[in-house]
Amino acid sequence: MVMKNLKVHFTDIMDEVDAQAYAEKKLSPLEKFVKKDPESIKWNLRLSRNETGATAHSFTADATLRTSKKNFGATAEGESLYAAIDELKDELQKKMTRHKGKRIALLKRGGREMKRLLRRGK
Repeated sequence: MVMKNLKVHFTDIMDEVDAQAYAEKKLSPLEKFVKKDPESIKWNLRLSRNETGATAHSFTADATLRTSKKNFGATAEGESLYAAIDELKDELQKKMTRHKGKRIALLKRGGREMKRLLRRGK
């Protein structure tokens, strides 16, 4: 599945085409959480290789998902580029699921309050 509004930035990554295809394959299912307006979704993805410090020879994946109502972001590190992308997907999915749960809970709470007010009015 081709993601329309995806911008990918690479730093010290040799196989850019495969990395982008893998990232699109892993991140495209997350668009179901914001399926009402798919044209307003904008992805920024940064993939880099770390060569210095304590995280030498590891990879970092950083993503920002901008929608018309909410922005989501996550960063992940892994021993391989693909492991970092997998961890990034899991982190984004967790954040998006949590947001969806909060939104549904607020809607239910409002419905309960409305029902309570209607019962009191009779």
